Amino acid sequence: MNQVKSKIYPESEELPSGSINRNTRQDLIAQLTPGDIIEFEERPNDANLPGVVTYGLIVRKIEIQELMQRYDEAELGYDSADLWEAYEETGGPWELLADSKTRVWWPR
Repeated sequence: MNQVKSKIYPESEELPSGSINRNTRQDLIAQLTPGDIIEFEERPNDANLPGVVTYGLIVRKIEIQELMQRYDEAELGYDSADLWEAYEETGGPWELLADSKTRVWWPR
């Protein structure tokens, strides 16, 4: 599994210069809407290999019910309380379009 680092570029927000503190980042995540662009870096599990930076177009937010249904259909074992906690903490996953493919992106 790849590790993903990301920057968020909502259409309506000017990003502050320098590093973004967690509260500002959470505020930006809360304001995401379809059509916003994010920049993310995927890194292989081997930390010695370089990551690849790409951009993604936010398509839609994935609701908790759909997320649980996807996990059930894939027969993945999960604790619903842990999933709900992660969903609440991060604001939930988003479906985005990157490199002509749709993918699921969890804000971190």
